[in-house]
Amino acid sequence: MDMRSEKYPYRLDVERRLPNSSLTTDGYAARHPVEFRHWGHARGYVLWGERIDRTDWENWRINYYGK
Repeated sequence: MDMRSEKYPYRLDVERRLPNSSLTTDGYAARHPVEFRHWGHARGYVLWGERIDRTDWENWRINYYGK
């Protein structure tokens, strides 16, 4: 199922949709934070109309920006 929006750069190879409609990378973004630097524009875990899983986003943020 193709879930890409026009604005959000959905990565079919690493992102999937959770039952609550949030996107997750199952930790991939935290291990490769530079590949998801666009997540830095998220407000309240929402980026360009897509909700990012809170745990995934927080782990990414810690690895990208530091604690």
